[in-house]
This record gives sequence, structure tokens and C-alpha cells, in this order.
Amino acid sequence: MPTANPKQMPSPILRAIITLVLTTSIRAAELTPGLIDFGVQPQHAVLRREVILRNDSPQPLEILNVQTDCGCTVATPSVTRLSPSEQAVLQIELKTLEVRGELRRQVVVTTNQGRHVIPVRAFVNPF
Repeated sequence: MPTANPKQMPSPILRAIITLVLTTSIRAAELTPGLIDFGVQPQHAVLRREVILRNDSPQPLEILNVQTDCGCTVATPSVTRLSPSEQAVLQIELKTLEVRGELRRQVVVTTNQGRHVIPVRAFVNPF
């Protein structure tokens, strides 16, 4: 049986493997909660939630980048450097705009200790 050439792997599979490797590395930071579910919400709502980022490492933690996958989602850290055992608040804001039905977004926090993905979701009811 011929072996698969990694260069011939479809890019979605390769992306999934890279994401799995990056997000399952040993973590020295903990995000609580690890998922934000706003439940059922109306259109044109501005939803806010806080996520706590705690540095469980003996080394300083630096927040290098915070990205979202849509302009309707904003994430802002209270600080960008945490000493061991310190924590920061990550303010998450989601605008439902005119969306109808399921709304799924991601907040990606990149630190000097790894990459952390926070799924954000809501179900938008037009009524």
C-alpha cells in the first residue's frame, strides 16, 4: 500500500492537525470559562462577558496578541503581562447585529506560552 505524501494532504486536514497540535500543548495559562455561551439573544444586542486568564507557570506570561474572527466580536485584556500566579480579565463583547439563528465566533489569545482559543456562541432570535 502506498504511503501518503504530506505535501499532498488537503489543506483543511493539515490546518486541523496544526490547530490540534497548537491547542493541545502543555498549558501554563488557564482561561475560565473556556467557552462563552450567551444562549438565546435578540438581534442588535451587545453582549458582554469576562474571561479570567491565570498564569499557573513559574515564568512571566505575556499576551502577545488577541484576535477575533469577526468584527462583531471584540476582546480586550486588562493587562498584557502576568507574573506567576497573577490573573488578568479578558473583556469579551459580541454584537448580534441582524444575524438570525446560530452565531459562532472565536477569540484567539496568543501568549509566550501558547495559543488559546475561546469559542463564543449565541442563538439570535429575530423576535
